[in-house]
Amino acid sequence: DAEKVIRKYPSINFIMAHGFWLMTKDEGLDVLSTYFDAYPNLHVDLSAVFHWWENPDLTYDKLRNFIIKYKERILYGTDGNPLYSTPERYAFTYAILETKKKHLVPFFGEPETKWNIHGLGLSNEVLNYIYYWNAARLVPNIRRSLLAQGYTV
Repeated sequence: DAEKVIRKYPSINFIMAHGFWLMTKDEGLDVLSTYFDAYPNLHVDLSAVFHWWENPDLTYDKLRNFIIKYKERILYGTDGNPLYSTPERYAFTYAILETKKKHLVPFFGEPETKWNIHGLGLSNEVLNYIYYWNAARLVPNIRRSLLAQGYTV
């Protein structure tokens, strides 16, 4: 399983896609907290996780506090599916992270859902870790690319 590999190779940084599928419920956040505390080489991205933040088994305060606490372990990401890689979808994910708006339209646009997504209103510092700084630290050539575009990393 993935945990055995992460444990076996502590000098390798692992970025697990989709929040390691543990960022969709409160109990998953507890498990991921345990992993983060045990394995400093473990990181996650947020691809495909936003939609699941509609889940009624996920407490927004707990999710927000988790992201703030582990800001240096989380990277922004979305799935590369061309159907969902539109400016509107990116704007939606930014609104979740950056604003405190309530009742945002579900990520995949299913109007029949009874769940609601609420913005987390994260600080600029936390957002910079998620959007830029973690990627600049962990992914080869990202730092150089960001600096070339005028970002401070």
